[in-house]
Amino acid sequence: MTPPPGSELLQRALGYHAKGQLQQAHDLYQEILESDPENPQALHLLGVVAHQMGRDDLALEMIRLALVFKPDYAEAYNNLGSIQCRSGQWDAARASLQSALAIHPSYPEALNNLGNVLKELQQWDEAVASYRHALALRPDYAEAWSNLGMACWHQGRLDEAVEHLQKGVELAPDRFEYHLNLGNILRSCKRWDQAVASYRQAVRLQPASAEALVNLGNALVEIGRADEGVTHLCRGLERNATLPQGHFNLGNAYHQLLQPRNAVIAYQKALDLQPDFPDASYNKAMSHLLAGDFQEGWHLYEWRWQTEGFLPHNRPEPPWHGTELAGKTLLIHCEQGFGDSIQFIRLVPFIQAFGGRVVLLCPPALTRLFATVRGIDHLVDDPRQLPACDCQIPLLSLPNVLGITLETIPSAIPYLTVDPELKNCCQQQFRDLSGIRVGVVWHGDARHGNDRNRSTTANTMARLQRRANHALISLQKDARPEELAHWPGPIRHSGEWLVDFAHTAAVIANLDLVVGVDTAVIHLAGALGCPTWVLLPRVPDWRWLLDRTDSPWYPSMRLFRQKVPGEWDGVLDEIGQALPSADLSRQDNR
Repeated sequence: MTPPPGSELLQRALGYHAKGQLQQAHDLYQEILESDPENPQALHLLGVVAHQMGRDDLALEMIRLALVFKPDYAEAYNNLGSIQCRSGQWDAARASLQSALAIHPSYPEALNNLGNVLKELQQWDEAVASYRHALALRPDYAEAWSNLGMACWHQGRLDEAVEHLQKGVELAPDRFEYHLNLGNILRSCKRWDQAVASYRQAVRLQPASAEALVNLGNALVEIGRADEGVTHLCRGLERNATLPQGHFNLGNAYHQLLQPRNAVIAYQKALDLQPDFPDASYNKAMSHLLAGDFQEGWHLYEWRWQTEGFLPHNRPEPPWHGTELAGKTLLIHCEQGFGDSIQFIRLVPFIQAFGGRVVLLCPPALTRLFATVRGIDHLVDDPRQLPACDCQIPLLSLPNVLGITLETIPSAIPYLTVDPELKNCCQQQFRDLSGIRVGVVWHGDARHGNDRNRSTTANTMARLQRRANHALISLQKDARPEELAHWPGPIRHSGEWLVDFAHTAAVIANLDLVVGVDTAVIHLAGALGCPTWVLLPRVPDWRWLLDRTDSPWYPSMRLFRQKVPGEWDGVLDEIGQALPSADLSRQDNR
């Protein structure tokens, strides 16, 4: 933007403009135009300053007029395209920027702005190419590095995105938005500590930014520092209370702090601001259920189908809401994990009171186990073999329809039957074991969203070996040889017997105690009436409620809770101390 020689007025205007004294610059540009109304530079710069003052209508008018008098004005085309881009005029912006590049092909700013337009049009490959071209011409162009990183993020190229954003931050360390965006990408990569550091830098640069404070708070919650997270989330929401995501994250923090009542309040604030917020309704259900408020919890739990974590079941039959079933066939279909199905299959017999016929669709691994459940008229493990049904309901929607409360949980144990032939066959492999037979399981399905918190390691579980007078039996179907090698003493692995859950039930029927983390195996042991001791993380799944050492779902179960998140040694030591004096009488009178 070099002024024409001798243009003292333009020099002064540019000086004001460079210092951010926009009104003074605006007045001088207008003064120039009063004597020279066709001055393209003054028209263009008046348009730029008008844009900076929030007058995009005037800005577009002035820059277009500048181009009338100077059609080869590449800088004017660039700024015109940039303003059009900010106004959402994507096609016009692209045309303007292409005109700038036709005049001046080696124009990094125009290439960067064209990349922004292409990004908004979701033409990601073209946007990346435009940013890379800009950087080839100007390698120290921080804004282009940042924009390239964001485009790569949208393409799912996370490592590249982090690398490019870090380059932008290195070149322009005082740009708040670069630190904020880098934090967001690092968080999506689950590089939590680095994300926290980036958000802290963003907060340092703009302490009043609600977005930075909320994002920092949420990242702290993700790494288990919920107390600190709540502080930042509350600070962010004090500055901007209209952020539904902020209240949602605050609810998550309170849930992690085992304060479900406060979590419910925060989730409700998110819903007041954004009623169509399925995750907030679902998480609110989780907090109600954790607090033992089943009536409200079951109702809100139906929002699960609207969240990203649940795939819609897409059944063609109409949903059943508890109406009479005389002369009709109801399809009940299992959902979620094996443990959920084992826990809630106890409700199927209660459907008999509605009349009609019941078809159960369950995974093959549960078919033999569920074959003797009362109230099932037809059992299917292949959707293609389903008979015609009049209506359907997911298994975990039964508590809502049946109105199950904390006081009315059906807890008659056992409600599953062990195949006597399998039980007798399994008994043979344990004949040589003396003392108390203790089955152990230390991790669940790694695909579970909370597996990193609920599971432990074989090495940690091996602390039980220090206690005498009991024989350990591995119920870990997928135990690796190197895991079993960590045990300081003998352990019997039942892997070859754990063909399906009917076989696992036969093994459990020959045990005195099952000790394990929150998996399907402990649900099965509880359903069979076997004494079951459960290792629970500091923030347990809703079904284990708060502060209890017993479970209303399984009378033979005892709960051992972490005092500190992630710390299992103390839980195992507590279990080891309890073993010598334990009452291991079974509900099924083995």
